Amino acid sequence: MTDTGSHQEYLLVLGSNHHRAKMLRLAYRRLDAAFELRACSRVARTRDPGGARYLNVALRIAADARVTPDALKQQLRSIEDEAGRVRGSGECVLDIDLLASCRGSRILALYKPDDLRREYVRQLLLGLRVQIV
Repeated sequence: MTDTGSHQEYLLVLGSNHHRAKMLRLAYRRLDAAFELRACSRVARTRDPGGARYLNVALRIAADARVTPDALKQQLRSIEDEAGRVRGSGECVLDIDLLASCRGSRILALYKPDDLRREYVRQLLLGLRVQIV
């Protein structure tokens, strides 16, 4: 990513339940090529209510300030599609959620407030030194 001097930070939560580690590595490489990766949480092993096993991780990225949240979501969806995600299927090859915009440890705008109710998400964000209210 070219440094323009004007960036917006975002918090992402990634998850996969199919070729889990491989898909998270793919996402990390694609995100690193498109944005400035500023921090990465530990990897969490979780299960959904049906028992499917996931690997999850949170990232703090910086995007050019001209990139809107909607445009960012489109870029994230493209990475999911490249990984082979089929929405509505039982497999979650790769899910990249735009959780929030932030500055330092403060959340500025929350795009997926329900995700903050998930304990693993809260723990991942604490690893990024994000204040959760």
